[in-house]
Amino acid sequence: MRSIVSVVATSPETVGDDYRRALDLAFISPAELGPSPMLLTRTAERPGFFSPPWQLESVLNFLEIERNDGPGTRIFPIRGEGAAKAGAAKPDTGWAPVLARYGSDLVPVSERALKPMRVTVPLPALGAVLPQGFAAPPVLMGAAGLLLTTPILNQRWQMSGNVALLFSLLAGKIRQDKRIPRTEIIAEVVGLAQQAMTTMISVMDGAVWGVYGEDGKAHSLIRSVVLAGRDPVAVDAVAARLAGLDPRRIPWLQLCADRGLGEVDPNKIQIKGRGDLLGLDFQFPKGTFSSGPGTGSFLSWPGRMLGSLGRRKPAKDFESSAWGRMLTEYRSGNCTGLVQE
Repeated sequence: MRSIVSVVATSPETVGDDYRRALDLAFISPAELGPSPMLLTRTAERPGFFSPPWQLESVLNFLEIERNDGPGTRIFPIRGEGAAKAGAAKPDTGWAPVLARYGSDLVPVSERALKPMRVTVPLPALGAVLPQGFAAPPVLMGAAGLLLTTPILNQRWQMSGNVALLFSLLAGKIRQDKRIPRTEIIAEVVGLAQQAMTTMISVMDGAVWGVYGEDGKAHSLIRSVVLAGRDPVAVDAVAARLAGLDPRRIPWLQLCADRGLGEVDPNKIQIKGRGDLLGLDFQFPKGTFSSGPGTGSFLSWPGRMLGSLGRRKPAKDFESSAWGRMLTEYRSGNCTGLVQE
């Protein structure tokens, strides 16, 4: 059976409904996630590198359909390599009004520490580099996990999304061993996550992408799409295709597929929604990683040239864009909700 990934175009005016459509197209329902799903989010400084507040709010609103005055959904923030240490996310993510509106809270630091866990599948590479053996936060054990990610393009990962988020959470601190390929470790982290959580759903916000230039500087790039699916590896693969990368040439993604941990082959992933966007060049600026040589371009150069015709140039100033203004409203507490009636 093919993995299903939905791709939906979005805008600040319709983002709440667009998230719901993406989840519906991926055949994901609130009821199946149970009363206490866990949202795994990334917290950072720059837009495109953390879970934006409209992503958090749209997913919480989607989950509220089945909730009857029960406890709010809990948020597990991840920053850098490991769980975020502060009791509240230190960067100004704009999450505060959303958490208050839905009665949700961040998992406290005391519950985020990794504890030993038992695994029932062979994970030799990962086991060899984890100082204290296989471990995961107890609050994630047996939970339905929703990975709220953004696509980030950088030299180290090429496309950093769901797999990178799981790596940050479960393998942030590993022993350095040059005999063990990093690719093997990354793929086995996905296997470890599947052992810890009963379900992993990916909801990726591609409204704003994080990209690194050749100079190493971070940029926020508006691309106004939402992706969702039950296969986090497949969602990463589709995001890579949107960036003009061939996911089969990203080593850890292909190894995940080889190990049966997810799908990357375009012929084995069913796209729901705006599949036509995969044939367009998203016009990542010159100097960002995806536009450089040797990145395994999924599209031929004629396809990229033709696909770029008629596309708008990327916004030069995120802060003055509609997405930037909405983030400012969240940060100031003036955004009163997104979902359209």
